[in-house]
Amino acid sequence: MSTPLHLTPRFRRAWLPLAAAVVASIVLLLVSPALSDLQAALAREDAARSGVGLAYWFGWYGGVSPGSYSLIVPALSTLIGSLPLLCASTIAIAASAYPLSRRAAHPTLLAWAIAATAVLNMMSGRVAFAVAVAITLGGLVLIQQRRLVAGAAVLVVGGCASALAPAFVGLAVVPFVIRSLHDGGRLVWHHTTAEPTADPPEVRKPDPALWALLIGAAIGVFVPFALFGAPGSQVFPVTTLFWCVLIGVGAWIALRPETGDAGPSGRSMRETAVWVPPLALAVALALFLIPTGVGSNLSRFFCFVLPCLVLYFSPRPAKFLAIALAPALVYSVFVAAADQVAAADVDDPEISYAPLVEQLAKIPDMANHRVELVDAGTHAGSHVVAKTVKLARGWENQSDARYNPIFYETDALTADSYRLWLADNAVAYVAVSAAPMRQARAEAALIEAGLPFLTRTWRNDDWTLYRVTGPTGIVPAPLRLVEESPSRMVIEAPAAAAYEIRIRPNRYLTARDAVDSTITACVTATVDGWTEIRTPAPGRYELAGDVSWRGVLLGEAPECAEK
Repeated sequence: MSTPLHLTPRFRRAWLPLAAAVVASIVLLLVSPALSDLQAALAREDAARSGVGLAYWFGWYGGVSPGSYSLIVPALSTLIGSLPLLCASTIAIAASAYPLSRRAAHPTLLAWAIAATAVLNMMSGRVAFAVAVAITLGGLVLIQQRRLVAGAAVLVVGGCASALAPAFVGLAVVPFVIRSLHDGGRLVWHHTTAEPTADPPEVRKPDPALWALLIGAAIGVFVPFALFGAPGSQVFPVTTLFWCVLIGVGAWIALRPETGDAGPSGRSMRETAVWVPPLALAVALALFLIPTGVGSNLSRFFCFVLPCLVLYFSPRPAKFLAIALAPALVYSVFVAAADQVAAADVDDPEISYAPLVEQLAKIPDMANHRVELVDAGTHAGSHVVAKTVKLARGWENQSDARYNPIFYETDALTADSYRLWLADNAVAYVAVSAAPMRQARAEAALIEAGLPFLTRTWRNDDWTLYRVTGPTGIVPAPLRLVEESPSRMVIEAPAAAAYEIRIRPNRYLTARDAVDSTITACVTATVDGWTEIRTPAPGRYELAGDVSWRGVLLGEAPECAEK
């Protein structure tokens, strides 16, 4: 008697996980919650729709490069929207589960794990990472099919979406490359539980798939780094490190060889895979001790990648693996659920932020000033409010830590330091949420305690708006701000001189004569982290981002003209 289609192993592995991801994606698309990380993607989508390219965006942190977040995701988001792009990427990840799990020790469990991690990532709203993983897994499928050049190239494209995805591939494959070099290239990449072949080990050829994976991953990480440099530091809480250690130890135990493993080829691969968790733990400890732009983002490797590697290589019973991998499941579900709960506590951002946006829109001369937004828990203001005014901060932890250390250093936030920070960042108004996010509660408490340089001008149940006494301007006199948008700024200089403007320096920031673009002003960084423009003559100059080979190779804007 034939087995019904819905009961066959292939059906359970190929279609059920994919169907679950499709259903979850449709539900999220219909509910459209105000997910925290999604707000960053929405803000960059709006910027891209406003003409902002990769080089420079005036809306956040005094000016940032959107390309440091992703080279391709903002542009893709303008085609279908950030949330649909997130859902489509989740489905694409789940669709790759079937071909990737074909040679796994636990193929059905691995297919479900890949789909589940895609859904959990989607529930946190990580658009760039989802796109990068979908592309990167496509590259892995190609390499699995021995289309090595195409697969490596796709890994590079994945890095253009988010460098984290190919970086995770590189971290996982390094032990295999080292083992292959140690064994003279005789390590076979494909995991198998079959008996060893009759060929003697010395006639085996090095598997170039390992090098395709490593080279594609390395270039995928190098390209965004070469274009935009290293980001500021990302925090790495000790609680996150604790969960990484717990997950890493469980994965190491699950991968340890035991008596009765499959033939030499299977043992060889598993004996190599067992080194991935210790390597990942060493990297986690290094990133915990040394601030980098990766920081706590490494936890995604432990939650999403390590469990899949275990299910691919470890032949241990499913019940044993369930216990060993329980910390990864608990932590990843907790993070996704917490993001959903935070989103559920917020009304439609377009509605709840509307009164604040209306008040800000009435204020004259806001084009030459910024707003400090002490936002609610979902960071929705970094998307909604940024449509109307320029924000002193935004939603990018690395840039925030780099430019605004008073909010991160112990005891650095005081009334005096806050006053100086507001003046330095050309802040004219401060908007404080009635339920500020955890990271902003100290700032909100400082403000609500009463500050002599802040005057309350408006309030409702959700927001309180304060005016800053004597705010500085982004473009100070005698310069005049003629025109501005998220992608450009036009200033008028009365004479040939050097002027400081409160926008962040950038390797791609240029200032060209608004009439004759062949005439350029000198753009350099000041000692206090802002931009000096030295104009060769009176006139109007357009400031904008322009990706150039000089910026890529030398890390600086075009060379200043001689006086």
